[in-house]
Amino acid sequence: MLTNILMVKELEGKVMEPLKGYIFSTDTSGYHGLGEEPPDGCGSFVQSNVSFKDKMMENKERAPSRTRRDLLRENMTKIEFENGNSLKKMVHIDDSVFDGLRFPWQDVLVEILIRLWKLKVGFDMMDIGNNFFMLKFNLGEDKNLVMDGGPWMVFDHYLAVQLWTPEFVAMTATINKTMTWIRFPGLNLYFYDESVMLSLATTVGRPIKVDANTLDVKRGKFARVCVEVDMNKPMIGKVWMRGHWYMMEYEGLHCICSDCGCSGHFSHECMSPKPMKVVVPPPCMSEEKMTTTVTSQPQDASSLNKQSLAIFKFQFKIFGY
Repeated sequence: MLTNILMVKELEGKVMEPLKGYIFSTDTSGYHGLGEEPPDGCGSFVQSNVSFKDKMMENKERAPSRTRRDLLRENMTKIEFENGNSLKKMVHIDDSVFDGLRFPWQDVLVEILIRLWKLKVGFDMMDIGNNFFMLKFNLGEDKNLVMDGGPWMVFDHYLAVQLWTPEFVAMTATINKTMTWIRFPGLNLYFYDESVMLSLATTVGRPIKVDANTLDVKRGKFARVCVEVDMNKPMIGKVWMRGHWYMMEYEGLHCICSDCGCSGHFSHECMSPKPMKVVVPPPCMSEEKMTTTVTSQPQDASSLNKQSLAIFKFQFKIFGY
């Protein structure tokens, strides 16, 4: 049934390496999922004693504890200095030490998606290479929820979701567009209107929806809009409206070039032309020189890195059919 298959890909770096070669089948009936996030400033905070690992493996059988070993005495660990520099120490641990360490995490991504999506039935998940994952849903309604209910985030990184097609080739496929949440900090509450917010969002990309807390004016620190952005185009850092420049913040986009403003690479990897430096002598001081930087990129692109939210180091891509 091709209508219920999606494809998923990790956008930045590898996260769940143990998934390779596995096919996972899930059944989410009776699963209650995670609680809803409370509005800003509401409720009380209680420090949790549950570890990160326990949260990720909530319904899984715990792996047996591993015996503590002295790896140095067993000659399983070696410490070296990089280029002879004693301040740069490199630790080499024998690969056999890591045998079994991946087992408790081999299907953790599936567990996370079950809690994130809260589907009525379940799905089958298969690694198809190049960090892409194929998902086959057992219910068309579940597939529609995943396709239309985003943007989805795992560890503050986006899942880029799209339908599978017969022309899809994992090793050469790329994802150039993704949905992201954009914040407008300090925006006047007077502008917390759906039509106004969607108009502001068109300066970045294709507006999708406005955050419910923004429409209900439950949050005053920032307004929030979901936008589909082209990661090959520069991300703007501010927008003008009614006499004021309002800053923009991008949630979950962690790899943004401070030179060209595009997502997916950093400045030291940027292939765009570098800004030219032109030396202009002041009119009355011929012996001194003044340096002016001239560039064709948007004025705010160089400051975008500071204006963007960055918390983690990887993103996901998801496809399906």
